[in-house]
Amino acid sequence: MSEARVNPYVGPRSIRGGERLYGRDREVGQLFNLLLAERIVLLYSPSGAGKSSLLSAGLIPRLREEGFRIRPTVRVGMEPPREAPAGVNRYVLSALLSLGEEAKDGALDLAGLAGQTLAGHLGRAGEGEDADAPEVIVVDQFEEILTTDPAAISAEEAFFAQLGAARPSCSASPDTRSSGGSSSCASSGRAGPRPPARPENRG
Repeated sequence: MSEARVNPYVGPRSIRGGERLYGRDREVGQLFNLLLAERIVLLYSPSGAGKSSLLSAGLIPRLREEGFRIRPTVRVGMEPPREAPAGVNRYVLSALLSLGEEAKDGALDLAGLAGQTLAGHLGRAGEGEDADAPEVIVVDQFEEILTTDPAAISAEEAFFAQLGAARPSCSASPDTRSSGGSSSCASSGRAGPRPPARPENRG
């Protein structure tokens, strides 16, 4: 009796890390090579084209295999908690909450977190880890920085300033390799010890 064939399609949702990504090996290789050659990569395509799947089930596992440190995927458009201090930058706080592994035990110091910068948080988060390992931060749905509150220009500029300041001070450049149409961004912090790779031939 033959074994039942596994359906490779998971339905109307993104393919997650640990799940098999079929038919995208070429795109994963191209994006990986581009990430090695560039510090910041913007991945853009129409909504529903599979950007998040390509990152979560394709690029991120490949990066881990190659020795990169991968931070938790960042979102910039999460709604601030009701307890958030007045005047807090919602985009920075959203990114910090995404990265905040210390909140897993439920004891979240929201006021303390809101007082941190991206550079400071990433620096502390990397303590005790391999300092020589290149680091990558992926920002999913990066277009939320522009669509969540189009009038909050000063908050957006402040977020980008913190993102830029985090690049040299941390081993990873904040994700700006966006896979977005409904964009997802992934940006690699340091180029790392490897020489830049030539992008694969698209022809």
